[in-house]
Amino acid sequence: MSENEAEIELDEAIARLGLETRLAKVPCDAAQEFVAALRVPFVAGNPRVLWMGLGPQARSAPYGSKDEWFACLLAACASVGATAGVLVLETDTDRYPVYRCSDVNAIRCALSECAFFEYYFVDEHLRWFIADTEHNEILTVTRHP
Repeated sequence: MSENEAEIELDEAIARLGLETRLAKVPCDAAQEFVAALRVPFVAGNPRVLWMGLGPQARSAPYGSKDEWFACLLAACASVGATAGVLVLETDTDRYPVYRCSDVNAIRCALSECAFFEYYFVDEHLRWFIADTEHNEILTVTRHP
C-alpha cells in the first residue's frame, strides 16, 4: 500500500460509516508534533517503522485471524486502561496521518472496512503505546514516569 493509500482508505471508511466525531483527523502540523513527541519515550533510534524501535519491554500478543485481531486489541487496551487515544497510521515517509479516537470500537468499525495496514494506538498523554504489526501481532508498551 502506498504512503497515502491507507490514509485515503481510512478517511473513506470514516466518512462512509459516519465516524468523523469518533475518529477525528488531526491537522498535519499537530499530527507531526504528536508523532515527534511519542518517539521520545517509546521509539529507540530511527527504525524503518516505529514499532521496530519499541525494544524488549514490548509485550506481544499474536493473532491469527481478523476475528482474533479485535479481541487482541481489546485485551491490549484493557491492560493499559485505554478507552480513547490517538490513532497513528504507519507510512513509508515521515508524515504520519493521525486521528483523535474517542473510543476503541470506532477503530474496529473503521479498520474492519479497510485492507490491513500497520497502525499505532497511543495515549494522548504518552503513558502507553499499542502497535499492530504486519506480523499479525499486537505490541504493547507502558511508560513509567
